[in-house]
Amino acid sequence: METSAQRCLRIAGALGDLAEQEAVTLAARDFPGVLGLQERAAPLVEFLSLHAAAHAGDRALRDRVAAVQSLRAHSSAQLAAEIERTRVLWQEAGVAQRQLAKIAPAYGRSAASRTQLCAVG
Repeated sequence: METSAQRCLRIAGALGDLAEQEAVTLAARDFPGVLGLQERAAPLVEFLSLHAAAHAGDRALRDRVAAVQSLRAHSSAQLAAEIERTRVLWQEAGVAQRQLAKIAPAYGRSAASRTQLCAVG
């Protein structure tokens, strides 16, 4: 039978595997995949938060949790950079849209306001 310490170590290992998969998925810019992996990791994090403190003296567990934290910190930094990049692109698109709205009247009616003809048979 598995001891509590062994279970924590196994769960921390599984969490590490998910953190590695998250890093690969993030590098592939598969953001829905990243979200799915984070959802899968949540119960493991919750388990460890409740049970790992009882085994704080276990060096292997501490090392494994520290490795997971390091991977997650790197992924979090990448996500923050991606969010900032997307925010800047969104702002640039807004500026371009406003500039286009200013010059569109010089070219006549917009395509959206033109009447489309269609045959009804």
